[in-house]
Amino acid sequence: MNFSPVKLQQGHFWKCGDVFVRIVRLEVGYKSAPIPKFTDGKLQHASKKVFCRLLKGATLERIK
Repeated sequence: MNFSPVKLQQGHFWKCGDVFVRIVRLEVGYKSAPIPKFTDGKLQHASKKVFCRLLKGATLERIK
């Protein structure tokens, strides 16, 4: 398959398996939670390389 690249943006929601990930900072700070309400999610940091590996196979979600 040939996929077009996706530009990561602050506020994007991604579904990774059974949890949702929301990009909090473009330095790649993120929160993960089992549902897309991130009030209790723990802020985590990762290098771009590690974060891109995390999103491999994930789908971009449009959550309002």
